[in-house]
Amino acid sequence: MTTSNKEYELGLLGDLLKDAEHSTSREALDSLSDNDFSEPVHQAIFDVIKQMSSAKEAIGVSTVSDKLDRLGLDYPGLGWLYELSKNSFTRGLTASYVTGIKDAATLRDLLAAMNAANNLIGGVTPSVEIIEQLSNELTDISTNSAGKDVLHISDISEQWIDQLEINCQSPGSITGVATGIPEIDNQTYGFDRNGLIVIA
Repeated sequence: MTTSNKEYELGLLGDLLKDAEHSTSREALDSLSDNDFSEPVHQAIFDVIKQMSSAKEAIGVSTVSDKLDRLGLDYPGLGWLYELSKNSFTRGLTASYVTGIKDAATLRDLLAAMNAANNLIGGVTPSVEIIEQLSNELTDISTNSAGKDVLHISDISEQWIDQLEINCQSPGSITGVATGIPEIDNQTYGFDRNGLIVIA
């Protein structure tokens, strides 16, 4: 295993620049955070793409480049972003990129936790406290490596309420994926990718 997967990071960024609306791209955006990337420039580009996706802005080489420029972020330039996008050959590798990036990030976090514990050993910190600190850090690493970001309800409640209002103003319309069963579709407005619907 390696603590840096630059090729995977570049491959994923190319996929996102080529088509951020593809289902595998959306899953990657949900599963990763900018801290999962080892290179600061990769972190900045991923963060901008993720912000643009959340704001439902058009994502492409030129729009991402414009946003990076407006934010004053340092990156190799428009031509470099174009090359990343052009070198994105197949969607079949996107999930592998995510796994490789996540594995490298987890390993970096593990090494940092072990180094922090090692620095405390031999000092005045009681061993029980060192074990507790290491245990807490390992729990955090395990949670972070599981995938999707944990969001506070206040961060998503406004979006959910907006969608609920749209559904109420358009009775009978399907805003999600239709099941093909009219009785269910009329009650649920179709299934969406974030919803949990229990039929009892």
